[in-house]
Amino acid sequence: MHTPQVTLPARLTAEKWCCGPYWKRWGGVELYGHSGTNSGGSSMLLWSPAKRMAIATIANVPNQGYPLANRIFDTVLPEMFGIAKPKQATPETVTRASFDPARYVGRFEAHGSILTFTAVDGKLMVQSTSPAARNEPVATELIPLGDDRFLPADPAMGGNRGWDVAFWGRDGTGRATHFLNGVFATRRTG
Repeated sequence: MHTPQVTLPARLTAEKWCCGPYWKRWGGVELYGHSGTNSGGSSMLLWSPAKRMAIATIANVPNQGYPLANRIFDTVLPEMFGIAKPKQATPETVTRASFDPARYVGRFEAHGSILTFTAVDGKLMVQSTSPAARNEPVATELIPLGDDRFLPADPAMGGNRGWDVAFWGRDGTGRATHFLNGVFATRRTG
């Protein structure tokens, strides 16, 4: 269960995925975890066999679960377990990479979620709708991090999780074929 199987194109939430938990390294310490959010709440679990520790958070306000977990982990992990949690990336702290938005422009879909990417004044913009889940549409800029990775300017794009998003694959013209928002993948449909 702790053997990484897949390296992820987005890396802020996890670097790899095992047969259930995700895997990441903070301050040289291997961590495993799993998290989830639904209409009734949000939870996050992290554990480290090397440190013989586990920590879990739960919130009954879905869009506040990850911000709560981050604040708790920012304090508890270094103070109690000596694990240096990286500072959360924000639009103000990341360095913009150069990129060509043409590779990403288009429509991507999966399970009722529709993401439409456009280029506006050299910036990559996304409009996200999920009629099946009745979520409010989100429109935001994606700040380029390099290697097909982006940070949403509006954290609501990732449910306030603070994770990066990424594209991968190439069609016959070099356009990305897939988009990953945390653990949710979509494919190009237009």
